Amino acid sequence: MIEFRAEQSAVTYRWTFDSILAGLPTPGTKAFSTLCRELGPYGISPAAISVESPTAFLSDLVYRVGLLDGRVALRISYSGFEMIVDSLQQGDDELLVKILESVFGIIGEVDPNASLGKPEVALTSHLTLLTTDVDGFLRKQLPYVETQLNLTPEAFAYGVKPKDAEDERDARVVVMRSERFKNAVFINFLLTYKAPVSAAQAKKGISDEFERMLTLLDLRPGEKAE
Repeated sequence: MIEFRAEQSAVTYRWTFDSILAGLPTPGTKAFSTLCRELGPYGISPAAISVESPTAFLSDLVYRVGLLDGRVALRISYSGFEMIVDSLQQGDDELLVKILESVFGIIGEVDPNASLGKPEVALTSHLTLLTTDVDGFLRKQLPYVETQLNLTPEAFAYGVKPKDAEDERDARVVVMRSERFKNAVFINFLLTYKAPVSAAQAKKGISDEFERMLTLLDLRPGEKAE
């Protein structure tokens, strides 16, 4: 197998409501008091709260909250919410689950139906290849270009079949040459659920499926990555 070292990773969690949210946890509401209390341990402050409204459409109105010194951004709208983590750090897994659980508690005060919806998790990572070169790795996935002198492989994409035919989730992966790190690939892995699952289940699902996807691509963490 090809060994790699993970350089930088990020994650985005999206929850889409089954129906329009009844309201946002804005100042003056009971839900805002809950938001301040629940997210206080993660560094919420007035300067980290803003409202984005690029158009007059209600669907574009977003309530944004920055946490953990700006490393985590929550974006709550009438159609769903996102948690965006620009740079994952060791030990973040459980912390992010706690933040998500707090968010569900907050929006649950606004609308009890907010728990009805579907999650989607996108994990991206730059992986430096330790035991092969990027060109060789990409050509292995795209053998056709071997005979085409004018074509250089830059990226490929796959749908990833679930282990269980009855699994209620879909996955796909896009792999391309990293522009940030030398001899590295950039991986974008998307896991979409067909039914509601808890934040803890979503965390475990993306972790397990990402590891399985790496194995399918013949990739594994190298000793230098420890």
